[in-house]
Amino acid sequence: MKLEAQLASPADLEKAKTIYGADKGDLCAPLLRAAWPETEANAQARAEWSCQQQKEYLENDPTCRFIKVVDRDADDEMIAFGRWHRYPDGPGMTHLNLEYAGLKDRDDPAAFPPEFGKALYCDFLDKVLADRPDWMDRGLCWVLTTIQTRAPFRGNGAAGLILQWGLEQAAKDGVPAFLEAGEKAVGLYKKHGFKVVKVEEFDWSSYGQPG
Repeated sequence: MKLEAQLASPADLEKAKTIYGADKGDLCAPLLRAAWPETEANAQARAEWSCQQQKEYLENDPTCRFIKVVDRDADDEMIAFGRWHRYPDGPGMTHLNLEYAGLKDRDDPAAFPPEFGKALYCDFLDKVLADRPDWMDRGLCWVLTTIQTRAPFRGNGAAGLILQWGLEQAAKDGVPAFLEAGEKAVGLYKKHGFKVVKVEEFDWSSYGQPG
């Protein structure tokens, strides 16, 4: 594999809607996996919903930069995505509704599919977004908000390329870079120079998920 990180376009996110299934893996945002567990029947719907939401983010939030990782040895097949933001004054408080359901209002009955775990999804995002000012510096900074590698391609360095891209942008600006991570991913981020500045807890078990 010859992997390369590139800026992604709305057309790339449109194409990502067609990538799903156990054999291919998908590019759904990580939180979606907990709120809407994959089955053979819903794999296409999950990919379409998640990538549409991310596409609307890219098209409507000027702080947003999507990075794709492609395999140059396989006709530039997309194997990973990451979303970085260049916030001019610390944790972004604009365009936040895009984080929930794209251009749809989170309270719109049509915003989420019937089987979607809306309570878990929205409660988790509420907490994450509300807590950012407690640990994220004011002033210009770069923030990684989502990263996903298709399951069959994990362990090949794609996530590292996305991290490195954002760190290079932050270094050019002379400003810090931030991210939120689950416990299992902390080791990867530490290898790239990130440090734990705050530990938060969220009770997944109250939503029927493992703690």
